[in-house]
Amino acid sequence: MNFKPDSGHGGNRQVRHKFLLIMKMIIFLLTTAIMQVSAGSFAQKITLDKSKAPLGQIINEITVQSGYDFLYNAKLLELTSPVTIRVKDASLEEVLAICFKNQPLTYKVEDNAVWLKKKENSFLGGILKQLKLIGIRGRVVDSEGKALSGASVIDMAGKKGISTDENGQFYLADVEEEAFLTFSYIGYITRTLKARANMGDIVLQVANSKLDAVQVVGYGTTTRRFSVGATATVTADEIQKQPVNNVLLTLQGRVPGLVVTPNSGAPGASVRVQIRGQNTLQNNLNGLAPFDQPLFIIDGVPFAPQNGRINLLNTFGSREPGAKTSTLSESDGFSAFSSINPANIESITILKDADATSIYGSQGSNGVILITTKKGKAGKTDLGVHIERGVNFVARPLEMLNTDQYLELRREAIRNDQVPNDWITPMMFPDLTLFDQGKYTNWYKQFYNRTSNNTVANASLSGGTQSTNFRINGGYSKADYNFPGDFADELFSFHSSVQHNALGDRLNIEFGTDYSYEKNNTSGSPNVSQAFTLAPNVPDLLDSQGNLVWKYGDTWLSAFQQYAYLKQASRLQNYNLNSHLRLGYNIVKGLKFSTNLGYSRVGVNQDSSIPLGSLTPEFAGQSSAAFVKSVFETLNVEPQIDYQYHTGKGRFTALLGGTYKKTINNSSALLGYDYATDALLGSINGARTTSASDEASQYKYVALFGRLGYIYKERYIINLTGRRDGSSNFGPNRQFGNFGSVGLGWIFSEEGNFKKALPFVSYAKLSGNYGTSGSDGVAPYQFQSFWSPVNSVNPFQGTRPFVPGNLYNPEYSWALKRTLNLGLDIGIAGDLLLFNLAWYSSRSNNQLSNYILPAQTGFSSVLRNFDAEVENTGLEFSLNSTNVKSKNFSWTTNFNISFNRNKLLAFPGLENSPYAYVYTLGKSVNTVKGFNYKGVNPTTGLFEFHKPNGELTSTPNDELSEKGGDIVPLADLQPKFIGGLGNTFTYKNLSLTTFFQFAKQTSLNYKYSLYNPSRALPGGMINLPTAALAHWQKDGDIADLQRVSTGFDFQPMLAAQAFSQSSGVYSDASYIRLKTVSLEYRLPERIFTKAGMTNLRVFVNAQNLLTITGYKVGDPEKAGNLYSFPLQRTVTGGLSFNF
Repeated sequence: MNFKPDSGHGGNRQVRHKFLLIMKMIIFLLTTAIMQVSAGSFAQKITLDKSKAPLGQIINEITVQSGYDFLYNAKLLELTSPVTIRVKDASLEEVLAICFKNQPLTYKVEDNAVWLKKKENSFLGGILKQLKLIGIRGRVVDSEGKALSGASVIDMAGKKGISTDENGQFYLADVEEEAFLTFSYIGYITRTLKARANMGDIVLQVANSKLDAVQVVGYGTTTRRFSVGATATVTADEIQKQPVNNVLLTLQGRVPGLVVTPNSGAPGASVRVQIRGQNTLQNNLNGLAPFDQPLFIIDGVPFAPQNGRINLLNTFGSREPGAKTSTLSESDGFSAFSSINPANIESITILKDADATSIYGSQGSNGVILITTKKGKAGKTDLGVHIERGVNFVARPLEMLNTDQYLELRREAIRNDQVPNDWITPMMFPDLTLFDQGKYTNWYKQFYNRTSNNTVANASLSGGTQSTNFRINGGYSKADYNFPGDFADELFSFHSSVQHNALGDRLNIEFGTDYSYEKNNTSGSPNVSQAFTLAPNVPDLLDSQGNLVWKYGDTWLSAFQQYAYLKQASRLQNYNLNSHLRLGYNIVKGLKFSTNLGYSRVGVNQDSSIPLGSLTPEFAGQSSAAFVKSVFETLNVEPQIDYQYHTGKGRFTALLGGTYKKTINNSSALLGYDYATDALLGSINGARTTSASDEASQYKYVALFGRLGYIYKERYIINLTGRRDGSSNFGPNRQFGNFGSVGLGWIFSEEGNFKKALPFVSYAKLSGNYGTSGSDGVAPYQFQSFWSPVNSVNPFQGTRPFVPGNLYNPEYSWALKRTLNLGLDIGIAGDLLLFNLAWYSSRSNNQLSNYILPAQTGFSSVLRNFDAEVENTGLEFSLNSTNVKSKNFSWTTNFNISFNRNKLLAFPGLENSPYAYVYTLGKSVNTVKGFNYKGVNPTTGLFEFHKPNGELTSTPNDELSEKGGDIVPLADLQPKFIGGLGNTFTYKNLSLTTFFQFAKQTSLNYKYSLYNPSRALPGGMINLPTAALAHWQKDGDIADLQRVSTGFDFQPMLAAQAFSQSSGVYSDASYIRLKTVSLEYRLPERIFTKAGMTNLRVFVNAQNLLTITGYKVGDPEKAGNLYSFPLQRTVTGGLSFNF
């Protein structure tokens, strides 16, 4: 075993070491590049071919080719005009004469330097200059002719500028006839044009550089070039290449600092998401470990159920029966995100640090994920069709014991336990005494190792004019379960978006609605997930007609009949509505008022039934059914005012707004028992006995928020955000909290001296931000004392008794998180190589948790604030490169890796608290505790454990080591690092994309599943993976597993129970997975244009195609859940075309 307990020390040193190592590598690479550039810089002949290039860029080229340094004040370049020059092997004097013709500068060459200074104007020259001033008019539009309101228009020589109005128009007075103007807009390529009185329409093209791609942020947009926060975006192109039915799975490995973990491979299963580590502590000791998840917003509307489970009844695949509860959270179950059609998503933006999330206040304390759906575009009406069909099979199938191996292991267990011969009867050991000793059934293959199908179909219609555009999309998908039965998850979805501009583009209206209906039917019993552990010689459980077989001769097969669980159906219907309306009005130039109205509703109808036909005739059974309705609703209203002002050197933006949000969750359940016939199971009225229950909660939230931003000279950036939150989760005088952030950025590559020193560095930015956010992450109104009815007691004199549920405590309030983020962005060779390095540190204190009370108080705990503090520090690195770009071939690469270290810095009184069994000062809050495993005793064949004093034992004391017991910290389950590597190769019309996801982590191994206390021991009547053959058999054996046992011997049972809580069930679960492969071919136009098509492509997509890991048994992504529904390998093919 390669297990090494985490010492809890040196985590920060490791992070610093990695940071310094990366910085050293960067310095080495830059130094090498500088030396290479300098080596050939003294050639006296100069070759240039530039069109309308900034003079500063030309100067850098001359310096590189000639070796001459230019000495000047950097501000002088702001007065100059772009240069067009085409020379080959020209002298320095010839080049200088061309470059400085008609420029407001003069030059002088001395030694190996060129001195620049401003021309001195004569009195007459000044008069003539004034007479040549003109007024400039024009309109800035995009490639489709749509006006770009707020675009910057700057006179480079006159040092003045203006922004376009709501119609994209501008007027700039007193501009020199020979001047040049620059036109810029976020997300578009900047243009420089010579001034003339009537400029007409200036068309800006969408920027291809990742620096200028538009990023959606809180209540606005920005670009990577001017962002001072930590954000990342996954685009529609990346999403469409992944054949998954939950859009959250498309984020795996693609964003540094983002951990995405599927809970099951079953269709519709939930997915856990976490940004930059765990911030909060467990607020109770019920065994469920907390797992902080971000705020999810779809088109400006908080998603009503967020990422919690929406099923209240059992659904197969939601979790492994008997799974270790300390590794599970309430997010396990059925996911509401499976009802969102990935084809409707334009982008997903992840906000990670204070600058990006503080404007969301307490809602954004664990990060924010913004999902933006597709909108219409002006142009001719376009009909798009996408059809996809594929297959699923288990990504990492298990190899189970065959009949001979199984029976030999069982006989060995009998010998080990010295079971008397007269106990070995058909009732106790039917597999050894009754069943066919030569029969072999691979139950894993029967239940799991099948091939299931995926079907996806989408049709969209979009188009419109400059004033009105639209997009509608209808979609259907079906994902089958790959075990026996007609089980599947089906989704019907509809997406619409309409945008309209009126009153000369002063009034803007945007309306969008997403509605989907999801139908999932499967087994209602998770026990079916253990079907493949049946003994391989169990008789056939179905007859030739597919009916259940209950007897083998005179022996009942009730304990083996797993097919019966497949008849215990669970049906879930999910109705998902997400709608938003945005109204905006441009009051005056630069000032806009808008209101965002949003409504999100997820309604779930679920029923399950246990028919008489699924119950063994051996015992008197009773049929039953359950009917549950759940509703999650969120109403969100956010008015806001935006202001933009552009000067010649700066851009100022301001935002002021407010939020009103109301969330209502309610559910009701009806349970029916003893149906006269299975035909009535679909109605509660058919039950002879019924019971009912319901739950409801309401949450209200108000806020006032604002943001100020200023960009000076396209290089100095400042961002200020603030928010005042009010929450119904707190009592009087505790309901409001204030949060905010400050962010600074410096694009130092725009400094003249830097350009001259490192001309190959096209972009370089330092940024940092610090801010606060809060948390109200407790149930609403828990400061009040709630009472609940006692249903188990008969009413007294017609009155049902009530009991108090919690203590009154209005004193607890906001938890607080403080975050610092530092970033470095570098672009090389015209941004062909872009990388980002970020370091962060966050501390969360004033934790909301339950204080454990003595039993005599009548309450187990009371909610309060703890002066405990949790720290997360980390390092994130991402890289994007264009390796090759030619007419027919291109190759691009993206890579990211991130490290996170978590530590509990403070918890006053921890040593005397029940939380001492969960947490340790100085260790990660994800650290698990248990016994320190030593190995299998070569003599006794039992598991052994180290006591803190060095002694060995097979029966450790289940008390903390500080209190004389043997429980010590074992392992940190937070991944050490995560990341991804993607490559895209394009040759003419053929494109291949590969993406690898990787993680370095410690987690549960297969041994936990083997020795889970809820199951029979290895050696009992349960089949096992072939890895179980590596067990102790005789004196002197060095083995991974202890001796097998039927359970008759108490010693192996006690040792196994201790082992399930020891370091032996944790090991390295690191992996590299070929997550996505996408091969696409766009057919030549001559093939489809005659049919009226504008595009036709065929493709093959694959998910989870290959896994490289040292993890022995099972899937490292679902470590420790050996007997749950496995992750799937998916391969699909299809075609997409447009008219």
